[in-house]
Amino acid sequence: MHGRLLTNAERCRRHMVDDPSCSSWGACEENMEHIFHSCPNAVVVWGSLVPHNKHNRNDIVFQDASFNGSTIIAQCRAWERVVRSNEIKKLIVKNRVTKLIQWFAPASGCWKLNTDGAVKHSTKEASAGGVIRNSNG
Repeated sequence: MHGRLLTNAERCRRHMVDDPSCSSWGACEENMEHIFHSCPNAVVVWGSLVPHNKHNRNDIVFQDASFNGSTIIAQCRAWERVVRSNEIKKLIVKNRVTKLIQWFAPASGCWKLNTDGAVKHSTKEASAGGVIRNSNG
């Protein structure tokens, strides 16, 4: 894999860029070691994968289980589907249109009752309230 992944260090060596530093952190050279091990972004990514790898390794060592590359790839793809699903949900929420609700006064000589309520399903607690107003508010 030597020289095939275009890190900033490799791009600099090929005279494609002038700066070999990490584009995310800037403090050190973006080489293979940095991308896969020492970059804070890499640490987060590997940290999220390692518990699964440790679990698989323990199953192999202590329970005679076997995992091949295809199984691990399938697990990664399953996680990718979960992540993408959550990203789609975020986009749906992000693209919601906020509609402001406005109070309109009742006709002169009339009264208006406005109510609202909420429930917390986990504790089964509920609350409600209301306000009565005339045409002057």
